[in-house]
Amino acid sequence: MRFYLEVLGCPKNLYDAQFLVDYLLKKGFEFTFNPEDADFIIVSTCTFIEPATRESIERIIELGEIKRGKLFVTGCMPERYRENLLRELPEIDGIMGTCKVEKIDELLSGKRAVFGKKGFLPAWIPENLLTPPHYVYIKISEGCSHRCSFCIIPSLKGKYRSRRMEDILHEIGELPPEVKEIILVGQDTSKWGKELGLSPERLLEEISKIFHGWIRVMYLHPLTVDEELLKCIRDFTVGYVDIPFQHVSDRVLRSMRRGYGRRRIEKILEVCKKLGLCIRTTFIVGYPEETERDFEELKKFLEDAEFDRVGFFMYYHEEGTYTERSLPDLPLRVKRERKREVERIQEGIMRKKHRELVGRVFEVLVDGIKGKRGVGRTRMDAPDIDCEVKIDGEVEIGEFYRVEITRSSAFTLYGRLREEGDKATTPAT
Repeated sequence: MRFYLEVLGCPKNLYDAQFLVDYLLKKGFEFTFNPEDADFIIVSTCTFIEPATRESIERIIELGEIKRGKLFVTGCMPERYRENLLRELPEIDGIMGTCKVEKIDELLSGKRAVFGKKGFLPAWIPENLLTPPHYVYIKISEGCSHRCSFCIIPSLKGKYRSRRMEDILHEIGELPPEVKEIILVGQDTSKWGKELGLSPERLLEEISKIFHGWIRVMYLHPLTVDEELLKCIRDFTVGYVDIPFQHVSDRVLRSMRRGYGRRRIEKILEVCKKLGLCIRTTFIVGYPEETERDFEELKKFLEDAEFDRVGFFMYYHEEGTYTERSLPDLPLRVKRERKREVERIQEGIMRKKHRELVGRVFEVLVDGIKGKRGVGRTRMDAPDIDCEVKIDGEVEIGEFYRVEITRSSAFTLYGRLREEGDKATTPAT
């Protein structure tokens, strides 16, 4: 029997889906890239915010129209909506929550709804990766114990659990030589190991002993990150930190139940800049209690902080959250305009920062080829969400090159090989 899998949402979802594919292949099923040829289709869904939910629903309906066999839906949507999903979307033949991938057997044997302990921490190594051969995501934790007023993740994934260090190191140690970058993911990577009597600093040090390419850490939390960890990130990784601050107004942060205020953000930034780290963050605009004054504070903060990379999200009421139950939503037009405003500010900052890079030489990891150009990333950029470098010259996917930046735009750098075929022997860290 052949199956088709489509993964929607974040890298953590992609990581989990690798184990589902691996499990099915080992049981003798065959993967197909064409959903119309599949005996059953699996859609691994995301429902973090309204647009993600909408995308998942639309794709389920589209695949339901062309399926020739069963259509199964897994991941966060089933965990959130349970059997209601079967009633609302008759295209679906079975659902499975965020539990162990082995539970897919119950769907294949005819069960309509399968659930178990929320969240999935693997105990084996997948032989089949869904990322390009040269980079991988490694999940180091599952769940979240923070109770932000706007977020549904704890209800979908359960409380925070660290993955065992020996399992993480074993997975990394078995990676093929083609892998040049590992990206550590989890809901709160800076909290890793606390309940195990360990620390993220220890984990990074141990990883650096067995992997000598790029190491990147995503999803640090402002409450659990500290100077010691930031120094360790400087010493053992690409020097890139992803810390979602979500806002800067003390009043809004209190309402969000983030557990910190502006002063802590400023302290983190001070340390990051002192250590020379590349800083990525995210902000939510249009939160229910965000006044014009709060928004002006955020804009001024963006202008002063000059972040290296920023993602902006428009607030959405999410069913089951405190804000959805208790706070009136802002008009959609207000939220859209605020998002446009902060994006314009950050675009100007990016143009300025990128102009300052012209003439410098960077180690670039090539992700693909478009036309006659290679397309890659510097250490300052994570896959899919950050900026890219377009390279003149003949390059190979999955290799490092020394690239001189010749021109720039807000979100793209352009460069040439320092010397034709000048392949870098070691990545910049």
